[in-house]
Amino acid sequence: MITPNKPTAQLKKQIDLSLETTPSDAVSNEIKKQRGKNETRKEDIKVKRNLGNQTALQNQILANQKDVMVTMANGKIMRIDILTISASCHPFCEWNQKIHEIIQKEKEKELKMNM
Repeated sequence: MITPNKPTAQLKKQIDLSLETTPSDAVSNEIKKQRGKNETRKEDIKVKRNLGNQTALQNQILANQKDVMVTMANGKIMRIDILTISASCHPFCEWNQKIHEIIQKEKEKELKMNM
């Protein structure tokens, strides 16, 4: 029995709403849930693709930075006076200097060809 003192929210909880839901409403609700899940999956895929693209870009940037650091280190090696280092390092430094000269000549040829 409903008493006038009970709040309306409690009265609504007491009513069985399952009797008011028709089978077609249940199916349409299920379809809405599936659409929501599909949209969520699509959004997840977009986010993962964006992350993949950003990761690839970041890897490229890091590779370029590494190349620059190696080039700078090689440049530093080329400026070393061979007479000031130990005799055991002479062949290595001479070899590095020769490679550096070859690379420099190839770069100059490419620049001349592109002009």
